[in-house]
Amino acid sequence: MSLTAITLFNPNVPNISHTTAIRLKQQLYIYLLQRYLLLKYRSESESQTRLQNLMIILNEFKIVNSNDLTKP
Repeated sequence: MSLTAITLFNPNVPNISHTTAIRLKQQLYIYLLQRYLLLKYRSESESQTRLQNLMIILNEFKIVNSNDLTKP
Protein backbone atom coordinates (compact mmCIF):
# COMPACT_ATOMS: atom_id res chain seq x y z
CA MET A 1 0.00 0.00 0.00
CA SER A 2 2.68 2.52 0.98
CA LEU A 3 4.77 1.85 -2.12
CA THR A 4 1.75 2.48 -4.31
CA ALA A 5 1.02 5.74 -2.51
CA ILE A 6 4.66 6.82 -2.76
CA THR A 7 4.62 6.11 -6.48
CA LEU A 8 1.28 7.82 -7.09
CA PHE A 9 2.16 10.96 -5.14
CA ASN A 10 4.94 11.95 -7.54
CA PRO A 11 5.54 15.71 -7.69
CA ASN A 12 7.77 15.33 -10.76
CA VAL A 13 4.95 14.54 -13.18
CA PRO A 14 4.88 17.14 -15.99
CA ASN A 15 2.10 19.76 -15.98
CA ILE A 16 0.93 18.95 -12.46
CA SER A 17 -0.50 21.49 -10.03
CA HIS A 18 0.14 21.74 -6.31
CA THR A 19 3.57 20.11 -6.44
CA THR A 20 4.37 21.21 -2.89
CA ALA A 21 1.28 19.49 -1.47
CA ILE A 22 2.01 16.35 -3.49
CA ARG A 23 5.65 16.32 -2.34
CA LEU A 24 4.49 16.60 1.29
CA LYS A 25 2.08 13.69 0.85
CA GLN A 26 4.82 11.58 -0.70
CA GLN A 27 7.14 12.40 2.21
CA LEU A 28 4.36 11.48 4.64
CA TYR A 29 3.96 8.04 3.04
CA ILE A 30 7.72 7.50 3.08
CA TYR A 31 7.73 8.36 6.78
CA LEU A 32 4.84 5.96 7.45
CA LEU A 33 6.69 3.21 5.59
CA GLN A 34 9.79 3.94 7.65
CA ARG A 35 7.78 3.67 10.90
CA TYR A 36 6.20 0.42 9.73
CA LEU A 37 9.60 -1.09 8.92
CA LEU A 38 10.92 -0.01 12.31
CA LEU A 39 8.00 -1.74 14.05
CA LYS A 40 8.36 -4.84 11.92
CA TYR A 41 12.13 -5.34 12.22
CA ARG A 42 12.63 -3.68 15.65
CA SER A 43 16.02 -2.45 14.55
CA GLU A 44 16.85 1.04 13.34
CA SER A 45 19.67 -0.13 11.11
CA GLU A 46 17.65 -2.98 9.57
CA SER A 47 14.64 -0.77 8.93
CA GLN A 48 16.82 1.95 7.35
CA THR A 49 18.53 -0.62 5.14
CA ARG A 50 15.18 -2.00 4.00
CA LEU A 51 13.82 1.49 3.34
CA GLN A 52 16.89 2.43 1.30
CA ASN A 53 16.57 -0.76 -0.74
CA LEU A 54 12.90 -0.06 -1.42
CA MET A 55 13.67 3.52 -2.50
CA ILE A 56 16.38 2.24 -4.86
CA ILE A 57 13.93 -0.26 -6.35
CA LEU A 58 11.32 2.49 -6.83
CA ASN A 59 13.89 4.69 -8.60
CA GLU A 60 14.91 1.83 -10.87
CA PHE A 61 11.27 1.13 -11.62
CA LYS A 62 10.74 4.78 -12.60
CA ILE A 63 13.78 4.67 -14.89
CA VAL A 64 12.63 1.46 -16.59
CA ASN A 65 9.10 2.80 -16.93
CA SER A 66 10.27 6.09 -18.44
CA ASN A 67 12.51 4.23 -20.89
CA ASP A 68 9.57 2.06 -21.97
CA LEU A 69 7.47 5.16 -22.60
CA THR A 70 10.08 6.69 -24.89
CA LYS A 71 10.40 3.62 -27.13
CA PRO A 72 8.19 3.49 -30.24
